[in-house]
Amino acid sequence: MASGKIFAGLVVLGACACGVSGGLAGVSGAFDVSLASGAFYAAILTAGASTFLVGISSRRAAIGPALAALAALLSASLLAPPRTMMDGFEHSGAHLAGFVLYFAAASLLLFAILKFYGRGVEPYGLLVLASAVLAAGCTCCLTPGALRYTGLYLGAPAWVLSRLALVLFAFLLGSLGFWLAGRIGPWLYFTLGIALVYPLEKLSEALVPTLNVGSANLVFLLRYPLWLAGTALVFLSAAAFLPGAWSRRAAAETREGEPSLAS
Repeated sequence: MASGKIFAGLVVLGACACGVSGGLAGVSGAFDVSLASGAFYAAILTAGASTFLVGISSRRAAIGPALAALAALLSASLLAPPRTMMDGFEHSGAHLAGFVLYFAAASLLLFAILKFYGRGVEPYGLLVLASAVLAAGCTCCLTPGALRYTGLYLGAPAWVLSRLALVLFAFLLGSLGFWLAGRIGPWLYFTLGIALVYPLEKLSEALVPTLNVGSANLVFLLRYPLWLAGTALVFLSAAAFLPGAWSRRAAAETREGEPSLAS
């Protein structure tokens, strides 16, 4: 089903892959195979982008924004890769351009989703979708990282742009959308997803800071599944505002009369 591929791709793109990429690089090094963490990070993003594109390509109107979003994301990751999103790092003009492109990529991804589902998207859903983008990733990558280090470059206080502050703001913004729309059931999924991507993930980090097997630290095996599950729940809850997102028949009825690739 197209919706399943779209949201599976978004989950892989949105879950913080920096840690698992570094962990996989460490594992490869333990077996005397030298692979940079950037190679694993690129592979994960490519898998997510490909899955997303396969799902969304069934609607002609959504293909252009989707391709533009992925091009912006690729350019952003080249100009400002995750390793540049660190406190004390001296950011250049190229890095700042990359940060702007992360914002553009997120906006275009949302626009592609809205084009895919066509008319009938609930207005309050825009608040929830925006909160999902902010909750995904981390301050070491993607939109939250771009927001933090753009803000720090412009002189904003560090605590205002901490991961805790950004996740809290995402939670409040998304909750406002759910409550205004009267959708309490999906809000519970959203709340659990937020809990997984920050407090529970941070708890796992505190309880098991390292999990060394030989010379490789396998702690990412504990943390990355929490990121994936939490991001999946956040996007799943946001899908409640998209007409027919999880129903093939409803989606077809909602988009009746809109051009598809088959038309």
